Amino acid sequence: HWDGLIVEYIPPVTTSTATNKELEITLSIGDLNKTYKGSEIFGRKKIDKYHMIHIKPLLKALPGLTKVNTDRLVEHKVKVQERLSDLHKKLDRLRLLNKGGSGLDEIEKAVEDVTNYNFDDTSSTEMQAEIDKLLKELKDDVTPAAALKKAAALKRKVNNTIKIAKFRKYSKQLIPFKDTDDSEWFTKYVAAVKKRGVVGGYKDKNGNELGEFRPANNVTVAEILKIGLETAEKGKAVGKTPKLRVAVNHWAKAYAAKAEDLGLDLVKSTKSLDRPATRGEVIRMVLEALEIKPDKITSTDFSDVKVGDASAPYIQYAKKLGIVSGDDGKTTFRPNAPINRAEVSKIADLVNDVIMGGSDTVVPSDNPSATPINLP
Repeated sequence: HWDGLIVEYIPPVTTSTATNKELEITLSIGDLNKTYKGSEIFGRKKIDKYHMIHIKPLLKALPGLTKVNTDRLVEHKVKVQERLSDLHKKLDRLRLLNKGGSGLDEIEKAVEDVTNYNFDDTSSTEMQAEIDKLLKELKDDVTPAAALKKAAALKRKVNNTIKIAKFRKYSKQLIPFKDTDDSEWFTKYVAAVKKRGVVGGYKDKNGNELGEFRPANNVTVAEILKIGLETAEKGKAVGKTPKLRVAVNHWAKAYAAKAEDLGLDLVKSTKSLDRPATRGEVIRMVLEALEIKPDKITSTDFSDVKVGDASAPYIQYAKKLGIVSGDDGKTTFRPNAPINRAEVSKIADLVNDVIMGGSDTVVPSDNPSATPINLP
């Protein structure tokens, strides 16, 4: 009987280059005695002929989250896991009694969503109560039909609790926006650039914050002017009227004026600040704002980026620095395609980290002078 293990890794507080080496972790349990590197340790591992273990991260930490808040989330996570452990034991017992049928599998599917989510204190308490209720209702004579019904009810409760938890976590400043939960790949980048004032959320017609980032929305020319100039720490030209006619009465006119002062290509001929910016334009604009002029190139790493394209040297420069990587599993970059707000947030954060030498990673204590570290 496995009640589970929690292993907490505490990295050294030092800037030594030695601490940046990839860690090796050895698992020695049952017949398993193997060393893994980095994230290889996560997943299902066979420990003998009959048993398996599943290694998962306990918590996905966010940039800017203090140790106090991280500890609280971990505490809530552990309490939910304790209830889930009791539920798994009950399900195993029912299987031994040959009761519940496929309904037990459906319950475990719903439970998987609970396992993978980080609840705030209120939502954690609600989820624990729901699991306790289910434990009482799952009798030894439960039928497959009854188990399926309970699984469906649990699924609805889990989905609703997670939905509400996002709003609670946003209100407690655990996530940057309501629609950038900690389970999303882009949240750590959005949190970092929001913290620096590079991006903001949407507002209603009265100027009130909606708490929405809308990561899937395409980035407009106006938005990338702001993001690029703020990332480069160039800001805006206050009190100056831009020469670009479409920018004169636009909310981004101060950024357009600054872009004109810097001679950025994006504002020389654009006919609309509200059209979607292309992937090539974004890379070129951000690097131009940083006054980077890449050398001429004779080839590119992407099959759809031609050497003669205006943005090609900038794309190739960003590729070599690891700021962009192109489409997964392909040789394409799609320089003329639009780019969404989540993708741009990642680019802006990587530019800050790689080119400007900044850091918006997690600080492992509430001491602002503590050394920032990257957490998985």
